[in-house]
Amino acid sequence: MPGRTVQRLLFAAFAVPFLMHAQETRSTVLGRITDPTGAVILGAVVEAKNLDTGVHASVPTNASGDFLLPFLIPGPYSLTVSAPGFKKWVRSRIQARIDDRITIDVTMEIGQATESVQVSAEAPLLDTSTGSMGQVIDSRKVLELPLIAGNVTVMANLSPGVLF
Repeated sequence: MPGRTVQRLLFAAFAVPFLMHAQETRSTVLGRITDPTGAVILGAVVEAKNLDTGVHASVPTNASGDFLLPFLIPGPYSLTVSAPGFKKWVRSRIQARIDDRITIDVTMEIGQATESVQVSAEAPLLDTSTGSMGQVIDSRKVLELPLIAGNVTVMANLSPGVLF
């Protein structure tokens, strides 16, 4: 019997994290910051601010000009990039959803830091870093649609490409 208990504990310790891998509820914003010639900008400060809560996260770019802002709660964000000798770059209303990996590459314009470039209309952001798809089913649909035996996993059929 004690061997059986040890087996169960080992299974719980090692198998459960693998089963829960897809349960991430936060988003990630990543990208590369370059100048007009295509050279990367080291040390540019990238800041994401949640427009609903006011919570912000910032990170400098690394030696290859890349940045990574992980663990962002879902919601609308404003992204600001600033670097000495370049105009401040601002894009608002970036919608981060559950488990999104949003790639935003920025080309900075040469100028004073007091000047800024406002990006107001761009194509919708696509997650090009993975081949996965996702969809958020809002609480109104969950409450209003009839469910077989109250099983919410049946709602996965509402998403395109899902087959049981």
